[in-house]
Amino acid sequence: MDTLEALRLYVAIAETGSLSAAARQVSVSTSTVTVALQQLEEQARVSLITRSTRRLSFTFEGRRFLADARKLCTCPMVSSISWSRTLT
Repeated sequence: MDTLEALRLYVAIAETGSLSAAARQVSVSTSTVTVALQQLEEQARVSLITRSTRRLSFTFEGRRFLADARKLCTCPMVSSISWSRTLT
């Protein structure tokens, strides 16, 4: 999975409040969302979300990362690059 798609899934987690709801929102499996989150945490070398059996919460680093992820996902230049990849 490319990083931009992982960032979009991360934003979906924040918007929906859960991994499974994010998966439903973007029509992928929960395991895909989990792998994307793990990939981002490995790349950032920090824990972005604290998970428990009942809820999740964003770490301090996770909240800062989320702000940047939202900016990237809404950036017109990034969106056009992503769209052109889909066409090729």
